[in-house]
Amino acid sequence: MKVSLDTHVALWWYQNPKLLSKEALAIMENDENTIYLSTVVVWEIMIKKMNSKIKVPDTIFDDFKVDFIELPIMNTHVSEIGKLKMIHRDPFDRMLLAQARVEKLTLMTRDKDILKYNDFQFIKA
Repeated sequence: MKVSLDTHVALWWYQNPKLLSKEALAIMENDENTIYLSTVVVWEIMIKKMNSKIKVPDTIFDDFKVDFIELPIMNTHVSEIGKLKMIHRDPFDRMLLAQARVEKLTLMTRDKDILKYNDFQFIKA
């Protein structure tokens, strides 16, 4: 399975994995799955860290490089954003959705607004 993580999922994985559902944990722990982390997630975490909205160790960014496959933002992803329904306006989340569609990934999230999109594959975190 090819999975992309929402920001809160990546943070929970390192800071409090008990917050994840049993299904999400099993998928994360299964080495047969390929887990991607979008550049947009790292960007959002850095912004929140810089604005003191979250506390994460600087080492988390190194951990991301080791534990996940980097999913850079590509022009095809940006183009796909314009095709999404305006259910959710958060630009970071819209990029995650666009990337999931273009790359044929299952998005792991618990975000209620993201889960309103009925034409995507999700794993409820």
